[in-house]
Amino acid sequence: MAYDDFCPFYERAFKNIRGGFMEKVLVSLLLGASILVIHYLSIGTVVFDEKGWILSIIITVASLSLFFATHTFRMLLPQLGQRLKPNERDKLIVSINNYLSDRKFLLGGMTFGFLNSLMGVLFGLPDIYDSILDKAVILGSYFIAGFICGVALSGIVGVTKCINSFSKNLEPIFDYTSQDKCGGTRFIGWALLIFSTVTLVVGVLITVYISITEWKYKSEVYVSILYASWILLPYIASIFVLLVPAISINKSLNRYKLDKEKKLSESIKLLFNELENKDISPERKSELYLDYQFQTNMRKELHEMRTWPFSIGTNSTYFLSVASSFYTTYESVNSWFPTPPPT
Repeated sequence: MAYDDFCPFYERAFKNIRGGFMEKVLVSLLLGASILVIHYLSIGTVVFDEKGWILSIIITVASLSLFFATHTFRMLLPQLGQRLKPNERDKLIVSINNYLSDRKFLLGGMTFGFLNSLMGVLFGLPDIYDSILDKAVILGSYFIAGFICGVALSGIVGVTKCINSFSKNLEPIFDYTSQDKCGGTRFIGWALLIFSTVTLVVGVLITVYISITEWKYKSEVYVSILYASWILLPYIASIFVLLVPAISINKSLNRYKLDKEKKLSESIKLLFNELENKDISPERKSELYLDYQFQTNMRKELHEMRTWPFSIGTNSTYFLSVASSFYTTYESVNSWFPTPPPT
C-alpha cells in the first residue's frame, strides 16, 4: 500500500466516505438514530425516561471519534513519509499492515463487543427490559457500542506500535532549528493528542451512562469492582496512547540533542581557542568571531528545543481535557455512590 491507501474496512463499507467529512457525520448520526429507533420500538418512551437514549449518543460519538482518529492518522502518514528514508518508509508500511490490519480491527471489535454485552448481563439489565426481545435489543446495542470502541482500541494499540517501530530511527528527520521548538516533531504530538483525547471523551461518556443506569445488581460488590475498573480504563488508555509513543520519541530527541550539543561545543571551543591567538590577522579574527557568534546562537537554539513532541499548547489542551473529564467522572461516581442523608 502507499501512504494514501490506508482505508480500513469500516470506511470501505461506505462509498465515498473517505473523502467527505459530512458523509462520516451522516453515517454516525444514522447509526446512532437507528439504535434509538429500535430501542424506542422495543420499550417505547421509557427509553427517554430511563436515559437509554444516551446509548445512541455514545454510539454516534464513538463512531465519529473513530472516523476522526482514522483521518488524523492518514494525514500523519504523508508528513512522515516525506521525512523518512525509503527503507524506513517501507518498514512503516509493513508495520501498518501488521498492526492496523482489518483482521486486528475485527478481532478487537468482536472481543470488546462481547465483553460489553457480558458487562450488561453481569451488572443486571434494568427491569424495563423484561421480554426476550427487549433484552436482545439492549444487548445488541451494547455489542455495537463495544464493537466500535473495540475497533478504536485496536487502532490505539496499533498506532502506538507503528510509531514505536520507527521512533528509534527518527533522528535523521529531527531539526533543532524548527519553529515548533520540538525538533520538528510537533505534528506527531498533535496526532497523539487527538488519539488520546477522543479515547478519553468516549470512555468518560460510557462512564456517565453506566453511572445513571438502574442496574439490577448494582448493590453487588463485584459490580462495584467492575465499575471502578471501568472508571480507570479511559484514563489508562488515554495516557497509554499519549505517552508510550512519546517516550520513544523523547529518547531519540535526547540522543539527538546530546549529539548536537557535543558537536557544537567542540566547534565553539576550537573557535574560541583560535580567537585567543594573538598572531591571527584582523580579517581572520573577524571571520572567526562571526562564526563563533553563529555557533553560539545555534547552541542557544538547541538548548531551547524540547525533547518531547508536545508544545505548550498541546500540553494545555490535554490537561484541560483531563480536568473536564475528571470532573464529569467525579459527578458520575457521586451518582453511583450517593451520599447518605445526614442523621
